[in-house]
Order: sequence, then structure tokens, then C-alpha cells
Amino acid sequence: MLQRTRFVAVAALVVASTAGCWAMPGQGPRRQGYNPFETAITVDNVDTLAPVWTTVVGAEDPGDDGQVRPAPAGPPVVASNGRVLVSTRDSLQSLNATTGARQTLWSDWTVAQPHDLELFTTGDGRLGTGARTGTFQQATAWYDAATGAPTSGPHVGSIGSLRKPWIAGTSDFTDFNQGPTPVPVRFLHVRRLDDPGAGWQGRLGNGVGASGVALTPTAVIQAGQGLTTGVPGDGTVRNGVRSFALEGTAVDCGAGATADHACPEWYTPVDGTAAGPVVLSDDDATAYFTTDAGTLYAVATADGTIRWSIAGAGPLATPALADGVLLVPLAAGAVGAYDADGCGAPTCTPLWTTAPAGDEITQQPSVAGGVVFTSDADGTLAAYDLAGCGEATCDPLWVEELGAGITGAPAISLGHLYAGLEDGRVVAFAPQPAP
Repeated sequence: MLQRTRFVAVAALVVASTAGCWAMPGQGPRRQGYNPFETAITVDNVDTLAPVWTTVVGAEDPGDDGQVRPAPAGPPVVASNGRVLVSTRDSLQSLNATTGARQTLWSDWTVAQPHDLELFTTGDGRLGTGARTGTFQQATAWYDAATGAPTSGPHVGSIGSLRKPWIAGTSDFTDFNQGPTPVPVRFLHVRRLDDPGAGWQGRLGNGVGASGVALTPTAVIQAGQGLTTGVPGDGTVRNGVRSFALEGTAVDCGAGATADHACPEWYTPVDGTAAGPVVLSDDDATAYFTTDAGTLYAVATADGTIRWSIAGAGPLATPALADGVLLVPLAAGAVGAYDADGCGAPTCTPLWTTAPAGDEITQQPSVAGGVVFTSDADGTLAAYDLAGCGEATCDPLWVEELGAGITGAPAISLGHLYAGLEDGRVVAFAPQPAP
């Protein structure tokens, strides 16, 4: 049933990998966690993966208890110039992808605690990331991916998705809320990457909650807190999934909304109080996301119809999508593989699952070369065959205990697997030749 995608034209690989951006973790505007251009690591050699270099990038960091600990290394991405780019609490660092040697320490990093925010590399050589400038406040920082020099780019808060020429993200501000316990106000930003002044922004509403964003060619699909439409006089903020036109929208949100609110073209309520990042199907027709209530939804991007759903997903865990298979972190610490097209019923059973690991799968799975990589809360990396094993429950092809929590989805690029760890290390793995 599952057909593997094969790429044989080297020139096509080079063009595709340098023109579109981010070499993992989300990899592209659909945020599928899939690198289809990387085929050096396969099901046939994944069991030979071994560490080839380790670099400590996180400076020592005093905690609230006075003890000094290594600062976490953020989730790595691999730029088109062959550098592994990693953020820490106080710097951006550039490492040689083959040796792990530092190219430079970008000491002009001035924002607080950026390490848990995702990095994005663009085809024109820029590096973008969200930056925390204060409690519940975010900005966007842009750098030259080769030199680390600050450069220009649009402000979208924490970047959610990038599909040329558009970029979208969300930001929180406390300025609008007075009182002893300020409640953050969340905004949606949509800008043109090549013209930072072009685009729009709108207020989603008060209150916290994850706001997953993805871009289709014509719309912004946002899951999480926000206003509804279609309810006269009701400007209530609810958890749900909604669509906004890329060019902006003039939809009336109701009497409870103000002029600065972002009003969706359609809205579909979902359970829970927050929703995770949105993953799009290959044809952009279906949006997949999980809620903090542990439900995964598959929703039509044209009108918000819920096509199918599953209960028991990991709260806010981001699924991956590769070759028609949706890989969903489950609450039991396992991963379930589902047909991305559904099963013709409101709820679906998996094609196969991994055995429960005992610890949550905390990051989006990463996929390349027909191999699915998972990382759980205790720092275990595991690899599985995307095609399954012919049984309901599959054993891993390879397991590595890293001894520290993994801070982001692993990156698979240039024949290597890269992982950032809570203890400040970045570790690179590569297949080893037969003896």
C-alpha cells in the first residue's frame, strides 16, 4: 500500500534543498517533519548509525536554586551553506555539519531565552527565529545565515510557517491588560518575506493557548484560541481551527469584536483549550493538529469540515506526514501510523504502532529515507520503518540513549542525523560502513 518516493536526479535535489528553506525540523510550509530530499539514511543502514561528533554549545547557566548547569541547545537546522545552526539561551551558533567545529559564536544575541523557539532558514540565506523580549512578548530576529550579522526581515513574532513570499506567526503582548495579573493578548501576523511592510495583523483574543499556524497557497490555517464567526453578536474566544485569507479579511466577527481583531473566513470548534502546530497534506486540502485534550483532528482547509479524528493523541504533540502516512505521537508514549486520507469513518485505527515507551514522545517525529525517528522525554532516539513491519506493533530498527532530554525534533540532512540536548550538547550521527 505504501510506496516509497525515490529521487534520482542529483541536480533536482540540490535545487529543491536550497531554494525552499528550512532543512528540518518542520522542513517546509506544510510542517510535515519530512525531508524527501535526504536518502543517505535508510531502513537498510539505520542500524549502523553511530555518533560522529559532539559539540557543547550551551554556556553554563545559573538556575533559580543557585546551581550552575549547562544551558540547553535548541533544535538544529541545516542551512544551504552546510552549517548546522543552533540557538542557546544567549547566543546563536554555527557548526560545521561534518566535524561539529564552531564557525563562529554570534554574541550579539540579546533576547531572553530563545533556545526553545524554532529556527527557519530561507532560500536567500537568511535565518529567522522568534525571540522573547519579555514576559509573554515576542519579536522576530533575522540574521545572515553565513555570517551571523543581523539583517532585515518582517516581524511576525514567533514564526509559525513560511511559504514564499508569505510568512506567518503569532505573538503575545501584556501591554493591553492592566492589573496585578496581566492576561496576554495574542496576535496573528501575516507578512510578505520580500516586503516586510506588506501584509496585515489582527488580534486573536485574550488568554493563552498554543496557536499552530500553517500556510496554504491562499490561506492561513490557525489552530488554537481565537474568535469565532457565524454567531451574531458573539465575539467569544474559543478553541478551534480557522482560516484567514492571505491577503487579509474583512469578515465581521460579531458585536463582541473590535476593529483590531483578526476575523476568520470560517471557524470549527474543537475540544480542549489549546491546539498545537498545524500540519498540511501534500495537496494542502487537509489540516492535521492535536489539542491539549488529546484529540487529533483532520480538517478540510476549504470549509473546516472535520474529516476524521482520533482520541488518545499526545496533548499538543505535532504529527509528521510522509508518503501518505500520518505519524501521531500517542499519550501512552507510542507513535501511531495512520492513513493520511482517513479510513472512511469518523474515527480511524492505526496501520501500525510502536510499543509504548513509558515516556511521552515530546517532539514531532522526523522522517527521511523511509525511516521515522522519534524522541521521548528521557532522551531516547528510536528509528522505525515508515512502511511498518507487517504486524500491529513494530519494534525499533535502532535505539540510542542520549542521557539528556531532546530539545527539538531531530534534523536529517547531509547524510547525518542531528539532535540538540538539554545539557547543551549537539550530537551528530551518521551510518557506518560495513567492516
